Amino acid sequence: MRSETGSATVSCKVLGPFEPLASYDFDLGAARADVHAMWEGVGYQVRSMSADAPLVEVPLGDERKGDGPDELTAVPRPAAPTHIRADGDFWQPLHTAVDVANIADFAVTGTTLRGRPGDVVRAEFTVRNLGPGSRNPTQKEGRSDYAPLWLSVPPGVTVVHAPPICFGHKTNRPSTRYEDNVGLGKPKGRGYSCGGTGGQYLAAGKELRYVFEFRIEASGDLRPGFVTTMYREGDPRPKNNTARVEVKER
Repeated sequence: MRSETGSATVSCKVLGPFEPLASYDFDLGAARADVHAMWEGVGYQVRSMSADAPLVEVPLGDERKGDGPDELTAVPRPAAPTHIRADGDFWQPLHTAVDVANIADFAVTGTTLRGRPGDVVRAEFTVRNLGPGSRNPTQKEGRSDYAPLWLSVPPGVTVVHAPPICFGHKTNRPSTRYEDNVGLGKPKGRGYSCGGTGGQYLAAGKELRYVFEFRIEASGDLRPGFVTTMYREGDPRPKNNTARVEVKER
């Protein structure tokens, strides 16, 4: 298990011989995951090597022998293979969906902005892992346009200060268009994607905080905005993934 990446590696050496282009089944035994494992998938990568080659060419530093079978048997499939990987895919791992007993409840906090037109109001938004499990973003979440926290700015206010780890957008919904970008830590965005985990785990009990300053405008448009989080998959309480950002004129 690598703590800096949150990933684990299992290495197995299987002795042949194997027929070219034939298909085989392997029973590698059970792989257990603890409460810190994120569910999404397990990748498999197979390559050929000589029989006297060491099992791990590049030592991981913390490897240990597992309690699985000492000898793995390759069982030939009676039918022809239904899929043969192209040469261009050789170094790309196969993936299998996996569920683990990791429940992480991510919650965000909204706020109410109170003031007169022209007032500058400070507000703090948070995203917190209520536990009991911990995980980093899944592949789907990590590639989304959301970040640990997304802020949709209410129409009746203007952002005059944004945290340096929040990326501004001209739209109040995530957009992939370059012309919709305002920039990192820039004011006057209508939406902000806020980072802070560096792609690593948001541990149980950990909270990320983002402080903004808003100017209340004289438009009278007091429709609410919202904050939400991308950490949604498998969340046991999805209702606390989103919270309102309301504006109240004094």
